[in-house]
Amino acid sequence: MTSGGSSSYSAMAVAASKLDPDTIYLLVGTIKKIFKSTNGGASWFDTTGAFPNGSGSYNWSQRTYDWYMGTSYRPVDGGGSTDVIYIGLIDVVQSWDAGATWRSYGGAGFTPTYSGTAITHNDQHSFAVNPNNPHDVLFGNDGGVYRVSVDSVTGAPTYDTSLNDRLGISQFYDIAVHPTNIDNVAGGTQDNATPHSFRAGGSTLSAWGNPGAGDGAGTVINQQAPDKQFTSWQFQGIYYTTNNFASKSNVTPSWSGHVRPFIGELVLDPTTPDLMYAGTNYLNRYDTNTATWSLKLGAQAVSSSSTVRAMAVAPSDSNRIYTTAGDGEVWMTKDKGVTWTQIDT
Repeated sequence: MTSGGSSSYSAMAVAASKLDPDTIYLLVGTIKKIFKSTNGGASWFDTTGAFPNGSGSYNWSQRTYDWYMGTSYRPVDGGGSTDVIYIGLIDVVQSWDAGATWRSYGGAGFTPTYSGTAITHNDQHSFAVNPNNPHDVLFGNDGGVYRVSVDSVTGAPTYDTSLNDRLGISQFYDIAVHPTNIDNVAGGTQDNATPHSFRAGGSTLSAWGNPGAGDGAGTVINQQAPDKQFTSWQFQGIYYTTNNFASKSNVTPSWSGHVRPFIGELVLDPTTPDLMYAGTNYLNRYDTNTATWSLKLGAQAVSSSSTVRAMAVAPSDSNRIYTTAGDGEVWMTKDKGVTWTQIDT
C-alpha cells in the first residue's frame, strides 16, 4: 500500500473476512482507495479500479462524513464460500466477489444514483449482517434503518422493510404549526427535506407529504391565512405555496454577494404576514403581494464574519426588527431595514 501522495490517512474503515482470518479489507477515504490483504496485512493490493465508474468518477464527496465497511459471505459454485463486501459512502456499494468487482447497491439498476430512482436514502453510516443468515443485512443512513434481503445467487437487493415507522429519530431544525389545528405541522429536517402533514380537505398524522428538498431548513406558516407557507433548504433555497403545497413556486432570489447559511432562518411579520424575512449576512424581505424581493436591506451587513441565526419582528411595530448572528453581532432597525444600529456593543 502506498500513500498516493498523502502523508496521512483518515476516514478509514477496516473489515475482516468472516471466512479467512488472514484476509482484511481497508477503506481509506482521504485517498479514495479500497485495499485488500490476504496475508494478515503484510502486503496489500488496490481493488479500487473496479469501483463503480472507476474511483475518479464515483461520488466520494462526503467520504469524511459518512463511511463504513463490512463483510458477509456467500456460497460459490463447486463448493466453498467467498467474501461479500459492503461499503457505505453516499451510496451503498457491494462487491459480490471479494473485491474483484463492485456495484451500486442503493441506486436503481446498480448505477450510482443518489436521487429520484434511488432505492435507499443517501449518506450511509452503519451496517450489520445477521449472524445466522449472511443474506439478511441492515443499513443505517440519514434516512434511518433499512432491512435488505440479498439474493443468494445474484446478490441483488430486495429492500424488504424501512424500519423507521416508530423511530423518533428525525432531526428537526425548525417547525411551524397551523394556527388552529396542532396536528397540522411542517418542519425542516436534517437531510430529510420538509415533512408536512397538511392535506387539502383535512389531514391525519398518518398522512405526510414532503414538499421540500435536501436538508430542510426554515419553515413558516401564515397564521392569518395558513394555506400560505414557505419552506427552505440548504443555503437558502426557498419554496412558496398558497394552497398547502398542493403546488409550489421556487422564489429563491439570486444570492450573489451574500454569505448564505447552510441552514437558514425564515420569519413572517406577525402583523403583516405577507412579508417574509430571510437571513444571509444581510436581512432580506419577500413581499407575497408583489412577488418581489428587497435584498440587502439598508445595504447593511448584519454579520461581519458569519450569517443570521435568528430574527424577530416586533409584534407591536412592524418597523422594528432584530437580528442575531453566529459571530455574536446583534442588530436592530426601527424603520423596516432602511437604517440599522448594532446593539451588542
